[in-house]
Amino acid sequence: PEQLTRRPLRQVTGRAGLDRAHHQRLVLGSLAVAGTLVLRRGAVVDVLGRWWSRGIVWVCGIDVEVVGLERLRPGQSYVLISNHLSNFDIWCTLARMPFVVRFVAKKELLRI
Repeated sequence: PEQLTRRPLRQVTGRAGLDRAHHQRLVLGSLAVAGTLVLRRGAVVDVLGRWWSRGIVWVCGIDVEVVGLERLRPGQSYVLISNHLSNFDIWCTLARMPFVVRFVAKKELLRI
């Protein structure tokens, strides 16, 4: 029983899992758009994106280990480089970094 509560994706499968993911995306996406339009700040998207990512990581039962956070100083800018060993890199990064994260990509990726 403890394993099932620790890894909820094993309980949420098939159509129910897809419905839950779609519902979460609609709710958080709508809140992000509305909050940004009302407050005129991107911070709403940052917060909701972090919540969404934490939810995905939790539901999928992913254990994220971050090493070296104690070396990062608040207020400094950093470049994080992902090795892209999985499709969860973005969600894990957003879920576990204690600061605002921005992404960049090569313009050639826009043609894919």
